[in-house]
Amino acid sequence: MRRGLTLIEVVAATALLTLIVAASVPILGAARRDLAASRAVPDGAAAESFEDAVDDLLLQQRGLAAELPEPPAGLELRWTTNGQEFAATATVLTAARADDDERRSSHCWVRFRAGEAEAVRWLPLPDLPEGGRP
Repeated sequence: MRRGLTLIEVVAATALLTLIVAASVPILGAARRDLAASRAVPDGAAAESFEDAVDDLLLQQRGLAAELPEPPAGLELRWTTNGQEFAATATVLTAARADDDERRSSHCWVRFRAGEAEAVRWLPLPDLPEGGRP
């Protein structure tokens, strides 16, 4: 009965592990940069105010996702909340459109950006007409 691994099996496993680690290093670096950028909000009160304003906008315009253009284009928005005017660009990040036979709903991630302030929301997409595209 044979026990242990041959030299070729060890080399092959080491090579595969090296490839996996080498492929994941850039991904982890990008995630670290994105995390650092998301934490770099200059004024916490302003960012919170902007997030509240985006929530108010979404309550006022429930069908906003239907108006958003295809990525990478954005939609320029202007609205007033509690007497304060806001302007932002809304951009679709990713969309998940469900087929008729799936048990999930169609939604998209939308980024609202005004200067350094940013808010990301998960919005439902409207139903498509027959043969329509997302």
